[in-house]
Amino acid sequence: MTIAEPEVIRGRLVRLRPKRLEDAPQDYQWRRDAELSSFDAILPTTASYEEFLREFRYDLASLGPRRKRFAIETLDGKHIGNCSLFNIDEKRRQAELGIMIGDRNYWSKGYGADTVRALVDYAFSELPVDKVYLYTLDWNVRAQHSFANAGFKEVTRISDDRNRFVVMEIYRPTEDGSAPTFDPDNVDW
Repeated sequence: MTIAEPEVIRGRLVRLRPKRLEDAPQDYQWRRDAELSSFDAILPTTASYEEFLREFRYDLASLGPRRKRFAIETLDGKHIGNCSLFNIDEKRRQAELGIMIGDRNYWSKGYGADTVRALVDYAFSELPVDKVYLYTLDWNVRAQHSFANAGFKEVTRISDDRNRFVVMEIYRPTEDGSAPTFDPDNVDW
């Protein structure tokens, strides 16, 4: 008898489930892809599959309360990407969001925005956070539109030694429907 894995989060187009060891081969392919890596402002992995798998197993075993990682699946169960909430900070009541649609057949079809909306709904209903923020590369206009479509607002632009980023955020809706007040003491940039 197979025990069904709990469906953690469901969107209109996607369901988000906990990462599992069976995701490693697909994740390895995506991490070796130069174009996909460029969207994360990282270099593709040069690790062997065995090295990658060792790190993948470690990551699965050591998630902890400050990080939630999910596989993105279509409603019929096809693994198309990954997403996470990380740097979860209960004191500052905020979390950072990351997403990667690795399967190019699902780009620009609403899967990213649906994933982001579902993940934000999860964050505000299940985690002690009032703000979700993210960094996206300034040249990744498609991602910026997707995040804006999911309710994120641009708050600033920052740079490091190699890249320029757009910082976007969304706040937990208030009970009276008013916009939350920006707190300059609760920023990470």
